[in-house]
Amino acid sequence: MSARRTTYKLRALYASRRARSTSLADGPGYLYAFVDRGRYWKLGMTSNFKRRKAQWDNECPCAHRRWLPPIRVTRRRRAGHLLLEIKSIDRPKRYCPHCRRTHIKIFIFRGQWNWTWRIVIRPLLLRVAVEQSHYAHTADVSRHPDANDNIDIQMSRPQ
Repeated sequence: MSARRTTYKLRALYASRRARSTSLADGPGYLYAFVDRGRYWKLGMTSNFKRRKAQWDNECPCAHRRWLPPIRVTRRRRAGHLLLEIKSIDRPKRYCPHCRRTHIKIFIFRGQWNWTWRIVIRPLLLRVAVEQSHYAHTADVSRHPDANDNIDIQMSRPQ
């Protein structure tokens, strides 16, 4: 069952979300992403990436999960979800046989997972981080820790 909304509605929601400034309650954290079975993408936000990764791997173990490097941001997970949904081909509600739950914020993209990460997912997450910095007036885009990162990332491998 698909939960994907229309592109028009998503763009309107994103414009509204982007116009909001970060509040004092928003704290620093990390946008993280992983892909299960090379197809199902998940995006999340956490203040402690190592703890959240261990929690996911414990509560919903999947031998085919690949974790990607997190990106430091101020809380902007919702904006990231909207951008991913705009670019995705589907957003299914997916029953997970590993944890026996239904995951709802999962996105599907065309192509190999490593191509999708480099060409679609990572640039979108960086866009959220850079726009957040711009709108919050807290950092110059050129000084953002990930803005000029040309280092080839080390992908985590399934255990």
